[in-house]
Order: sequence, then structure tokens, then C-alpha cells
Amino acid sequence: MKFSFNGKIKKTMLVVPLLAMTVFPCLTGAEGVSNQELAKPASVSDDTYKATEIGKYGVEPELLDSKTFIDPHITGTDRAIILDVMKDIPAEERTNVVYIRDDGEIFANKPELLKQWSNAEQIGENLFKTKEGQTITAPKQTCDLTQSFSTQNVSCAPSDGPYRKVQSNTGYSWFSGYVYLPSQNKGQMHDENKPGGNGDTAHIYTGGIAANEVDAGFFHQPTNDNWAMFVRQNGYSRGLVFESGQNVFMKFYVPTSDRVALYAAGSIVGSSQKDCTVVRDVKGWNTSGYNQSIKRSTTIASTGSPHSGSFINGVHWYNSYIGTSSTNNSPWTTSSQTAGYCNVPSSQVTASFINPGEETVNIRVR
Repeated sequence: MKFSFNGKIKKTMLVVPLLAMTVFPCLTGAEGVSNQELAKPASVSDDTYKATEIGKYGVEPELLDSKTFIDPHITGTDRAIILDVMKDIPAEERTNVVYIRDDGEIFANKPELLKQWSNAEQIGENLFKTKEGQTITAPKQTCDLTQSFSTQNVSCAPSDGPYRKVQSNTGYSWFSGYVYLPSQNKGQMHDENKPGGNGDTAHIYTGGIAANEVDAGFFHQPTNDNWAMFVRQNGYSRGLVFESGQNVFMKFYVPTSDRVALYAAGSIVGSSQKDCTVVRDVKGWNTSGYNQSIKRSTTIASTGSPHSGSFINGVHWYNSYIGTSSTNNSPWTTSSQTAGYCNVPSSQVTASFINPGEETVNIRVR
């Protein structure tokens, strides 16, 4: 993909099909302003300015008047594509938006986001290499996609490292909740996803199961002790980096048929911005929740090095809600909402359980 920036052509990286920053003000809430309000000279009438902007960017009036903001350097087809994505997500979650198309091409509403999100190259089973040269061990996906959805049960198959998973019954397409991202500098965790390390990589994520399985959340980067956003489905995409040692808010949902979205809010490394939304094409997902279940997981994906000593403590999940939309959801607190739980292997995973949406997870690789 190409975009124009100060008269020059920039390119995103080549995408391997398998599948934080100079920013602009948030355009939501009482302080939000629309794009034309930021730039319109006082001497120019609203009607004249609107006509000029429509001619320049090909944006329809109703979109110009919305709380959608797209940097003026995003033009032409790229602008039209990201506008189409942004209309389906809540206005308050449009500050930083990234879209990963089914073919892996990445679009965004700001040029700097295109530098921060990329697709990793698959170099082995559940092994991926980023454009920066970082090797990530991804969790082996464990859900049984062959079973009947009318009798959906949680699958606790062995993975490439210990994990804790809670999975909902079918009928859901929306999840929100908070989770604590532990810090190695505070002695709360240790993994080896760094040069000279054994590759063990801690992941904290949500997602779900439909005709396919989606993982979406954070993986740990021990070199600088932070957590990067990721989406895994038909490849592995990584993006904005969040600080460790904080509680973050996550929301995973289906904005429209055949797309999923992850919204994350918290302190972002090197930025005053506080959130990001990544949308990904995924065939077969629907807004009604039919034949779909939601999950949340904590894992240390391991390369198999014996007695590695990797661990993670204090992953506190809380205030979890599930449903089909922001107006149709309820607290995730009952067994009637839940298909089951996994501690795999049980000797390496403990969970201080309160209810399906709240618990504290500790894991140690042995």
C-alpha cells in the first residue's frame, strides 16, 4: 500500500499472508471538534469550506460532519477504505484506527500508525519474526473448530506452553473488561522473548471462536519491559506498545459482518494518546453472536526449552462483560454464560477465581 506524505510516496512493508508518536487530538466528547473545524479559516463560510473539502477528499457531507478524523495526508482510495471501516466503530474509539484487510494490507487514519503496525513473517510453527527482527513465540491455538456449535464445549488441548483460558457459551460477539499487565522490573514476571533468550513469550488476550479462532490482545517485550498489541488470525500482526505495570481496558467485538475489532486503552509508550482500535477482516464472524463464543486467555508460549523458569504473576482480569453490542451486554459472572475453563497443565497454572469474568492468574514454566 502507498500513501502520500509531504509530496513523497511512502510504502508499508510487504505482508506475509499468514497471518507508539506524533498524534492529533482526540475528536470525541465535549472537547472534540471535527476535521473541518480544526482547519477552516474564519473568513470562509461553512458551506464553501465543506464544498472544498468534499472536492478535495471525496468525503460525503455526513462523514465530514461526523466525529470521524482522518489525517489530511491520507488521501484517495486509502482514505475511502479507512472511512468505510471507521463508520462501523464507536465515535469515541476513532482516535487511532488501524485496519488490516483480508490480504494483509494495512490502512490507518494517521500516517504514523502505519509505521507502528506491521505483519510478522512466519518462520516456523507458531514462530513469527517482526520487521525489526524480533522473534515471537505465539500460543498454539487450541479450540476445536470441528465440533458442533450447538454442543460447544471448551477445548483444553495441549499447547506450546502453559495457559489459562475461560470460554463463553455461544451467542456472543462482544467482550469488554480490564486486565493488569505485569512488569518484569517490578519482579512480577520473566520471559525470554529477546536477543539471546529462549523465545518464551507471555501473552494476555481475548478473542473468540467462530468458523475460525481469533487471538487479540498483548504480548510482552522483555527488552524494554512493555506490552505490544497484536492480532492473530491468518498471520500475526503487531502494533502500538503499552507500558507494563498498569491496568488496561480491552474490548473485542464484531463491528460488522466478516470483521473483528480490538480496542485497547491505557498508557502508551512514548505517547500522550491513550487508546487504539485495530480492525481485521475475518470471514464468518457476525454481530448476532450466532455460532460464536468469546474467550480470554493468559499464557506463556514456550519454545519447549525445559525448566526455562519463565513466569508471570498477578494477571488480574476484572469488570468483564459479554454480549452482542455496547447496548446489549451484561456482567460475565455466571456459569450459564460459560462453556468452561482450562488450566493446562494444572501443575503450572493457578487461578484465584471469583467468577468467569474476574480472577487472578499465575503461570510458571517448568
